[in-house]
Amino acid sequence: MDFLESNNAVQTKAAFSVPFGSGGPPEYYYRLCKMIQVKYSDFKPEGMEEWEEEQSEEKIQEADTKLKKIVSEIRKYIFDVFRAIHKDLYWDKGITDKTVKTDAYKRSLDVDVEDRLPLETYLEIVEMKKIVENRFNWPLFKDVFNIPEPGEKGLAKNLKWMERIHELRRIPVHPARERKYKVEDLQYIDLIHDELMKRIKEAQANPILEGSPIPEDEDA
Repeated sequence: MDFLESNNAVQTKAAFSVPFGSGGPPEYYYRLCKMIQVKYSDFKPEGMEEWEEEQSEEKIQEADTKLKKIVSEIRKYIFDVFRAIHKDLYWDKGITDKTVKTDAYKRSLDVDVEDRLPLETYLEIVEMKKIVENRFNWPLFKDVFNIPEPGEKGLAKNLKWMERIHELRRIPVHPARERKYKVEDLQYIDLIHDELMKRIKEAQANPILEGSPIPEDEDA
């Protein structure tokens, strides 16, 4: 009642306007709880702390920044290795999947010629995953990208994290009120970011400089 008495109709509508769908009721509930906390600071219902963390602008911006850095560092490491091995032929010899090359080229055509960047710039994360897991490339990249999922037994190729990062990137790239980070997403981004940066730093201390037996024409 104190809130309703001290705020006008516009402020009240803004406070109680929640997204449609299954996320609406919890959002409505925790906003009410937040108002109650103003008067009763020790009021902390179950799930409230997690909800507040998900709403934190600072944590959201930090997650956005880390996701961008993860993607950027994946791309940079892959093509630093290819350039060290194949020199000017890094694109043609490093990537043997014709579809990956073609799709990247098609995306580049959406950019004005004078603003166009190297073709690797237009690769999606899932396409970089294909490059990494290629049987000829895997020996070059496994030390950096072979990251098991938390709590899971390791596989021969642990690249599921690249798929999840690809999905999480949709949150900042295609923002919507209904699409936001969960607490476990924030924790996952932190984990992958820190592990990947550590592995890249270790790999850079022992760079790969020798060529690998990659065939001239391979679609795998």
